[in-house]
Amino acid sequence: MIGFIKKAFGYFAATLGLVLSVKEGFSIQAGWPTLALATMGIGVLCVAAVWIESQLLPRIVGPSEASPLHNDGSLSLAVKRALDQARFAQRDDEAIAEQANALVRRTLDKRCISYRNYREWRAHNPLIFTAVIDSDNTLIGFFDVFPLTDEAAAALLSGKRTEREIKASDILPASGNAAAKALYVASVFGNPQHPIHRPLVARDVLLLKFIEFLIDAFPPAPDRYLLAFAHTREGDRLLRNAGFANVLLPTHTRQKDPLYKLAPHEYAQLCGLAKPFRGNAKAKRRVRRKIRPSVTAPANTSQ
Repeated sequence: MIGFIKKAFGYFAATLGLVLSVKEGFSIQAGWPTLALATMGIGVLCVAAVWIESQLLPRIVGPSEASPLHNDGSLSLAVKRALDQARFAQRDDEAIAEQANALVRRTLDKRCISYRNYREWRAHNPLIFTAVIDSDNTLIGFFDVFPLTDEAAAALLSGKRTEREIKASDILPASGNAAAKALYVASVFGNPQHPIHRPLVARDVLLLKFIEFLIDAFPPAPDRYLLAFAHTREGDRLLRNAGFANVLLPTHTRQKDPLYKLAPHEYAQLCGLAKPFRGNAKAKRRVRRKIRPSVTAPANTSQ
């Protein structure tokens, strides 16, 4: 939001300066009411121009073939710059958590868990929700990863448990994170309203931060694996590209979505590719090529 305001103000200042210069240069007579009305009109037009540039055009045309972001080298540079500014939000940042919940309820699933109930879940285990923000504290995206009890994981793998039936008691407390075997990826959600980053850049930054989080919070272990339902076609591509195997077809689960599993060996491989992130641009590109689906937005799932 701060980036959006800065850009709109820059457009406003430049346009107003031009208008005033034209007025003085051509000796145009205008009273204060006219100037006030013109200033308000310029402000509205500048805000509309920034909104169209940052929100509407990317949705209509997507990344252009002529855009420098279509080139992998330029995209890598853009991702690197954005990644340098990206960071994890504080675990106790309730404003970001509430914004993320409202975003999902407004754009994806009106019936998803409420912010108040999810706050209780996060008190049970703060690592289940992680938000990624930029230097202006604007939400880039977030992900939800649940370290499940063995019983809850078995219920999912049997096809008898749906995502909506997961309860707080199915999630290990924070003290059990180190011993967690089954990690359920409930969502990887990119903020479609981010005012600065193009969808391709925001998506790659979110995915890279997602893997960074997994390495730090739940490093590979001989018996640690990941589970995820593919709720969308994009999610299905993303999971397959990341090495997940389809273990249940939609017809074999009460969820009616395919269930995917990333086995311990494949999980270690994915994290092994990602370990050089912080200092090796080539490693970043390798991982991005591996996990990137052929879509313009990250997979969206909700619990």
